[in-house]
Amino acid sequence: MKPVVQTRTGAAGNCFAACLASILEIPLKRVPDFSDAYFFEEAAAFLAMYGLSYRRVPMYKKPDGWSTIEGISPRGGLHACVALDGELVWDPHPIDDGTGQGLVEPRYYGLLEPLKSKARDDFGSRIKSNAAAAGKVKRGMTKGAESGEVRALRADIASRKRALPKVGLQDLSYARERIATQEEKLRRLLGNVTDHAKDAVSRASLEKTLEIAKRRYDDQRGRVGMAEERRKMKGQRLQSSAEQAARSKLSTMYSEVYRAEQELKNFSKEN
Repeated sequence: MKPVVQTRTGAAGNCFAACLASILEIPLKRVPDFSDAYFFEEAAAFLAMYGLSYRRVPMYKKPDGWSTIEGISPRGGLHACVALDGELVWDPHPIDDGTGQGLVEPRYYGLLEPLKSKARDDFGSRIKSNAAAAGKVKRGMTKGAESGEVRALRADIASRKRALPKVGLQDLSYARERIATQEEKLRRLLGNVTDHAKDAVSRASLEKTLEIAKRRYDDQRGRVGMAEERRKMKGQRLQSSAEQAARSKLSTMYSEVYRAEQELKNFSKEN
């Protein structure tokens, strides 16, 4: 865990993002802003890229390992901190503002658990199809790889091992080296298939993040349209403060869509 300090405080604070950045030991800018409406979906989509899921549990039992601990801060609002084995070990709130640290009323833990194959189904059919390769690797190996080069390598290695007792002393060293070479080739091949499965899961998570961003943008665009219609019905020319705030939020959500599209595009180029 590498402590990360949140960069925003108050109702629009990013304490939860700072907690995840601390636990994952990544820069804060790599953690997206999670909305209230789609918090669990967005957190799940982001954490899936690290092979994790997020689940809130009551305070009655302390969890093992790293987690978030969430509740009411000394400032009166909801706040998130980092916990280890159920004990608060890091508060991302800036110390120098003098408002206090920690939680005055802890309410629940946020568990970061390994993502199971069943949990992937929660992302919907689109992610399920993209993550299919990962499920096949868990069950052994992809059908194509097992029936082709992998199967041939396994048979060749087994055949060479069976023949070892019949090999003369002069050729024994060479035979063993040949077996070691084939086994290393097999390990590399299996590693390549595993990497492909991980890439499939990462791509699925990026696609889900983009899908959520687009849905949030469409919802907000609808709110802006309704605010504009109300203003026109009242015969007002100037935008109200609420409409201006809605349009500002719409612009922010458009930026999120653009960023998600660029991340997916960059991932596609690299892979």
